[in-house]
Amino acid sequence: MLWLTPDTPADTPVVLRSAGERHRLDSAAFRQVWASTAAIRLGSGHWLHLAPADPDAPGAPEIVLRTTSSGLLIGCATAAGEAAWQLSVHPEPAI
Repeated sequence: MLWLTPDTPADTPVVLRSAGERHRLDSAAFRQVWASTAAIRLGSGHWLHLAPADPDAPGAPEIVLRTTSSGLLIGCATAAGEAAWQLSVHPEPAI
């Protein structure tokens, strides 16, 4: 599992793709959420985009976002023994 603690405010917008649908949420509206891809607004105003390098890889790679008092905790997980992840920064959500 890969854990990230990006520079985000405690309450920040996120854009997710989950079950084939795109959702835009405010991090204050959830405690934990799972997604296939995610874009998180950083403190700088840019968006961190996370996605599995191979979304059809064995082990169903997923991203979990958890809210904390200091911002988001992001986990990239898979049931398989290994997985590769794509991380990039964009001026707008890339989902």
